[in-house]
Amino acid sequence: MPRTLTTPKLAHFAVVDVESTGTDARTDRVLSVGVVLADRTGAAIETWQTLVNPGPGVDVGARHIHGIGPEDLTDAPAFAEIAPTLLGLLDGRVAVAHNTAFDLAIIDAECARIGLARAAGRTVCTLTTARKAFDGSHRLGACCERFGITLERPHEALSDAAAATELLARFIADGHVHP
Repeated sequence: MPRTLTTPKLAHFAVVDVESTGTDARTDRVLSVGVVLADRTGAAIETWQTLVNPGPGVDVGARHIHGIGPEDLTDAPAFAEIAPTLLGLLDGRVAVAHNTAFDLAIIDAECARIGLARAAGRTVCTLTTARKAFDGSHRLGACCERFGITLERPHEALSDAAAATELLARFIADGHVHP
């Protein structure tokens, strides 16, 4: 169940990761969301996460990747229930993801299904930044390995968001991202 955050006013960045039923942001559904609020240096302030029930009869997709099964979602809230909290976390902050094109697009698609819209704002994509900063693999796991960042549970939304937050902090410190 989502929880209320206690220190959101201090946050400059909202680093988000979504686990979903697939890779088509227009048709696939959100199964899990993790958000890390971070200050201007990229230091984590607070976290929020939730599973999301995509509705009856929706195939959870690549369970072998994200580890989420239908039984995990039985008591999870629907996207409509978590949307106000999620949108509140993103609103007024720089939205960050390791592939903003996907994560924000699937959030936008879920919002559109329930008649809501995410406020437009500045975004930072750690995947795009990595591609500009160095050669080699730019997958989140590879970026973490490159910089000695621990990725505790790959493809778990909050774990991926936490790793992307550390990557963001590194990119800020190295001058690749300007708050």
